[in-house]
Amino acid sequence: MNRFTIPRDIYFGENALDVLKTLEGSKAVLVIGGSSVKKNGNLDKIQQLLSEANIETTVIEGITTEPTTQMVKKGVRVLNDFQPDWVIGIGGGSVMDAAKAMWLFYEHQELTFEEATRPFSLPRLRTKSKFVGIPTTSGSASEISNLSVITDAETGVKYPLADFELTPDMAIIDPVMVQSMPKHVIAYSGMDAITHSIEAYVAKPLNQNMNIPNTLQEYGVSEEMFHAHVDEMAVNAVKDPCTSTNPRETSVEEMKKLYIAALYGLDVNF
Repeated sequence: MNRFTIPRDIYFGENALDVLKTLEGSKAVLVIGGSSVKKNGNLDKIQQLLSEANIETTVIEGITTEPTTQMVKKGVRVLNDFQPDWVIGIGGGSVMDAAKAMWLFYEHQELTFEEATRPFSLPRLRTKSKFVGIPTTSGSASEISNLSVITDAETGVKYPLADFELTPDMAIIDPVMVQSMPKHVIAYSGMDAITHSIEAYVAKPLNQNMNIPNTLQEYGVSEEMFHAHVDEMAVNAVKDPCTSTNPRETSVEEMKKLYIAALYGLDVNF
């Protein structure tokens, strides 16, 4: 038996953010990434809309890289002090993944990271707060998914937290959030969305027209840095639980070939 779960409410289109005025509660923690959402005025707009609902806010910022267990623990301390009714992730996939994990460990202080990484075994959420996802990029779909990917701060290994309990209560997809982001972020995340939809097809011209690099070298990854980490990356990628869902099994050596092909822009034959 299969199950498909998405947020109970998905608001989209122009002025979708206005729904924030209807939220019931007294406090909300807003989790954001870098400074873009502050500079373009959207954070102020969101806080103003929440204030019209008589909701006090505080901000956790600085989620500018893939979230780590260390970032999550720091955020949970803020949630514990503030005791919000709502946790609102505003940003790309990394921000919302971090916000989901903070939400999880805020609700369940006793839960260990190892326990949380067991697929579809999380305890019930929403005993303290609910979750809203507001994307500023187009590619991750974290605002409607039941996943959060967190990197172990000690080992560097990525772990997916997977459970229907992590599905946001509400997703707000307002085009103003994307339109006001830097152009390169719009282009990269838009291509990410297309790739998620048609993963088997990549058009080198859907990248050159938008000035998106075709190889890791073009993106700025040096051969020295690449070769210092490629063996470890290949091992960790094969260990990743997501790899087990591939239609064919992949060895560490094959994964390494894929990484090398991505560095130089080579065709790969297995």
